[in-house]
Amino acid sequence: SSQEVQEDPTRPNEDPTRSKETMSTWKAGWVKKASGRFLASYKDRYIQVERTGLVVYENEDLATYLEKVDLENYDKCHELRSAFTKKNRLVLIRAAKSGNKVHDVKFQAQNPEEKEAWIKAFSDGINRAKNKIFDECGISIAWSQIGLCCLANSYGHSKHDLGPG
Repeated sequence: SSQEVQEDPTRPNEDPTRSKETMSTWKAGWVKKASGRFLASYKDRYIQVERTGLVVYENEDLATYLEKVDLENYDKCHELRSAFTKKNRLVLIRAAKSGNKVHDVKFQAQNPEEKEAWIKAFSDGINRAKNKIFDECGISIAWSQIGLCCLANSYGHSKHDLGPG
């Protein structure tokens, strides 16, 4: 007689690592990206927004990327308004500290909803990048305060150990 394998209802088939993987990509999809700074032509690109950056691919197979953009180098993302056209464009504004090699990056979404979704995804990435820098500074400040605190305590104890003097 063949033995049937029964699924345990208390243990779902879902792989617990899958949810973590999906969190590593906050938004992905097709958007037109401007190439060149002056008289830019917009080309279709497949873009993935990751934790603190975005990766630009030529197509959806993700085999080779064209560039990686570190959102730490950008201050904000907002709609690119034009008096002449309503083309659902948005722009990543570079941070002043990022140097001359970083330029504003322009994109064109398919519709107003997508434009808003990309602005939110890029803005969230910029905020995560800013928080990452802040967290790193916060950790080093916390450690230096702990060090100072311990140092002060050890000096305080050593005086008493020496006795009156």
